[in-house]
Amino acid sequence: MTSQNATKLFPPEGFQYRKGTEDFYNDFSQYWEKLKKKFLKFERRRSYLEPDNPSFVALQEGRLDEVVPLLRDNLYQQKPFFESAAEKGIKIIRCRIVEIPLSEYLKWEFESYTISSELGEQIYCVLADDVADILNKYKPEDFLLFDKDVALLHDYSAEGLLVGSWRIDKKGLLNEYIDLYDALMEKSLTFQDFNKKYA
Repeated sequence: MTSQNATKLFPPEGFQYRKGTEDFYNDFSQYWEKLKKKFLKFERRRSYLEPDNPSFVALQEGRLDEVVPLLRDNLYQQKPFFESAAEKGIKIIRCRIVEIPLSEYLKWEFESYTISSELGEQIYCVLADDVADILNKYKPEDFLLFDKDVALLHDYSAEGLLVGSWRIDKKGLLNEYIDLYDALMEKSLTFQDFNKKYA
């Protein structure tokens, strides 16, 4: 990776901050339609809020016997999305930073990973301690990469709600995010292997 200063990446310097979620979701739709090869996700937060997800709400309300069935129903509603990607030859890949012990959110999300893997998502996990040098240098936050064309960076509230975003489409800087993702992936395990080793 180059010597790009981490503060230029998270948050990016010189790029407009877009408050709210409208620009983020509009960009997502636009760049998803243009996608040709790879859709990459990077996640680091230990918790999020998902008030529109019935399974997450059941978890918060203590209706534990409903959590996994609702999660499966919710994810399988996205099956056409995964099938469309597969038909176009698009790979959907997620890289997740994990801290042990798992947060309650991550325990729930690991259940979702099992189902998402069935649908075709390729999921990789890495212990934060194993990539501490990269995390300390770049202080990465959640982002998406659409091929090598654009990155969308998330901004979350302290509670874990998406409240804003940045769009990165400048090639020189965009390559920094691609290199960062590749460096993290080099030390990652498949979700299945990670789960066997650390669950």
